[in-house]
Amino acid sequence: MIQIENPSGVGIIDDILEEVEGIDIVMVASNDFGQQAGDRDGSPSYNAREEIVRKSVLAHGKILAGPSSWQTRPGYALFQGRKSATNTGYPVR
Repeated sequence: MIQIENPSGVGIIDDILEEVEGIDIVMVASNDFGQQAGDRDGSPSYNAREEIVRKSVLAHGKILAGPSSWQTRPGYALFQGRKSATNTGYPVR
């Protein structure tokens, strides 16, 4: 599993997924993803970068991961966070 946290990672996501063996999951690290680019989830620039990553990950047949608040976004299959952990039946600490 890898995390995409900044615009540089977005710019080379296709290269990473084509050249690095063993990657099964790509997580969009939602807070860092915006902080390192100077924008926030919902802004046009943030959404454009997220779309690039999402389309690349799915085109390469990988699992797309993100925060639990993104459970309704298309393509996301694995989630981080309290809500997701609660849904698995595991105790939340």
